[in-house]
Amino acid sequence: KMNPPIRGELDRAALLRGVADGTIDMIATDHAPHSWTEKSKGLEKSAMGVVGLETAFSALYTHLVRKGVLTLEQLVGLMHGNPARRFGFGTPLEAGQPADLTVFDLDKPYAVDPARFQTMGRATPFDGWGVSAAAALTATMTPTSTRQIRRAAHKAARRVNEAVDHLADAMDM
Repeated sequence: KMNPPIRGELDRAALLRGVADGTIDMIATDHAPHSWTEKSKGLEKSAMGVVGLETAFSALYTHLVRKGVLTLEQLVGLMHGNPARRFGFGTPLEAGQPADLTVFDLDKPYAVDPARFQTMGRATPFDGWGVSAAAALTATMTPTSTRQIRRAAHKAARRVNEAVDHLADAMDM
């Protein structure tokens, strides 16, 4: 159960025309990872929504990029670049800037299996679909965390050097 509901072929074709002519300049999901309990109350009482984040890029890559409807660059722009500019979030992907990254293996096909989702929800209209572009890595890096990691590594190295010096002095006794 989701709102708006999945539409028919005419609506899908209209969406693709909107993407092609620039009327639609962003693609997003309403990621709604409800628990099994929330989704098992029948059609009228179940919570609205489906899992979106875990399947969006792979489904769109498979059905739009691999079929020549969009380029990879266009898909990334629609899913990341345009929303970031419109809503003012994110930073340029460059040294010293924070980054939340997902790396996809574009040549790795897989079948969507809700049991493997990392999110709480399991409701998806894509259950069993074959898609390409499996997520290979996700990472969050900030300049602060990078500096903290380096600082901690240097501190640990100093402690190791001090321990080695102390041990060497003790052995010289």
